[in-house]
Amino acid sequence: MGVEPTTSAFWFVPVSWLPGLSLHHGFRFRWQPSSLYTRLTRICISVLSQLHDFESTWLGITMETDMKCLNCGAETTNPKFCSSSCAARYNNKRFPKRKKQLYFCKTCGAETRYRRSYCSNCDPSKPLDFSHVMISEIRSRARYQANAWIRKLARRVYFGSDKPKCCSRCGYSNHIEICHVRSIQDFPQDTQMSVVNNLNNLIALCPNCHWELDHGILSL
Repeated sequence: MGVEPTTSAFWFVPVSWLPGLSLHHGFRFRWQPSSLYTRLTRICISVLSQLHDFESTWLGITMETDMKCLNCGAETTNPKFCSSSCAARYNNKRFPKRKKQLYFCKTCGAETRYRRSYCSNCDPSKPLDFSHVMISEIRSRARYQANAWIRKLARRVYFGSDKPKCCSRCGYSNHIEICHVRSIQDFPQDTQMSVVNNLNNLIALCPNCHWELDHGILSL
């Protein structure tokens, strides 16, 4: 017949042997181990976990084995953190591994995006006035997204005008797409953007009407 384990033998361990022991109000000791005694702490916790109720009282002194995570404050049996993700967040905030490097424009000195030498206003490869830029120049700068670049300029021209911001066919206004009445492919390569993205060649359509226009169902 086995003997039921008791806690009286554990309490005769000197207090100085227990790492990180701190005194709270009401003669309550809360065990908050430091990183230097992590292994010893886990051994003590494993011993305490075999005792009933995880908490024992002897001569009015209470030892609590439940820890609180240093990051989120959740109760845990681990020495400091409830999970590896909380440990990573806590340590990365207090001890960052790298510092953010700032980049500045070579022309005006304004802060730019990651590893950019020029800001959007001073970028020499993208002139501010595209009215005299030809289709061939845009295709030489953006080989795989030339038409997307032209459509972006068309949206800039249309939304900067006083034309209605709704579908010209059905009146839908939650989302509109700017379309070319004469498609981009129909223009010669030496055509300037002022001609391709002329307001008379731009029209606002909803996605459904735009699809019908591209597939020949809708005619303008």
